[in-house]
Amino acid sequence: MTSSKSEWLFGKEIGERIGYGAGNYAAYDARFIVSPKRVPAVMKAALAECRRLTLQHITMPPDESVELEYVVHKPWSAFSSYKGNNHSVIEVNLELPLTVDRLLDLACHEGYPGHHVFNTLRDQSVVKRMGFREGQVQLTFSPQSFVSEAAASYAPEMVLDEPTRIQIERNLLFPAAGLKTDDVERYIHVQRLIESLHSAEPGIAREYLDGRLEFVRALGALEHELLMEHGESTLLYLNEYRSYMLTYTVGKDLVERCVEQGAKEPVSRWMRYQKLMTQPENNLSYCAHHV
Repeated sequence: MTSSKSEWLFGKEIGERIGYGAGNYAAYDARFIVSPKRVPAVMKAALAECRRLTLQHITMPPDESVELEYVVHKPWSAFSSYKGNNHSVIEVNLELPLTVDRLLDLACHEGYPGHHVFNTLRDQSVVKRMGFREGQVQLTFSPQSFVSEAAASYAPEMVLDEPTRIQIERNLLFPAAGLKTDDVERYIHVQRLIESLHSAEPGIAREYLDGRLEFVRALGALEHELLMEHGESTLLYLNEYRSYMLTYTVGKDLVERCVEQGAKEPVSRWMRYQKLMTQPENNLSYCAHHV
């Protein structure tokens, strides 16, 4: 199940920076974990930056707001709940190890321009303006959830190119986390390389869920293909949510193709991204055919 892309990345990029193998990457990544007592400060700063950058391109209701809460004993890193009236609550799990870069991604994914923005604009346009009251309900396994989760997974790419991410993390988030800033650029570059391996995950998941790859061999595949040292939680997630994982991988890639097609200037990209939130059809093909 080894892909040529993975092997090239191991040898030419990741390997040259952190060594080879999941253990090397895990040890490197652990250097950037934020202590639980500092997570609220880092998350608050990250959310403010994601909001600032998003509002440069999307007009939100003047009374919109996000509340941060901190929890434990949850199977996820963070969860955004839309409460209506342009307000969301984002819960962040203090029990899981969260790096600086991961917290910035979560602020975008769960908040701006991710789930909070998606749910707020959809409430405004589809439910209130168009009168589709069924838009108030979002089933986990549904076209709407697929588009919502996929768009949120792509949300960091809308506001954070690499120079912007470096600037935010070096100037704001690393100091808030109490971490040294001397390795920020390499750290962020490694993270982007690791993320590029996500295309291998659907194939492993399919083999595992179809019974052609047992638990131990699936763990080995995740370790080798994705540099995931402890893949047990991923496999347990697959046991419960099965195909939902496609929203984070295949779905994200579909949103990228949808948003990045045609004209590349920011206005066009944001128009296509916002269409995903404000049209009632709940499918990505609408973006490709109507923008």
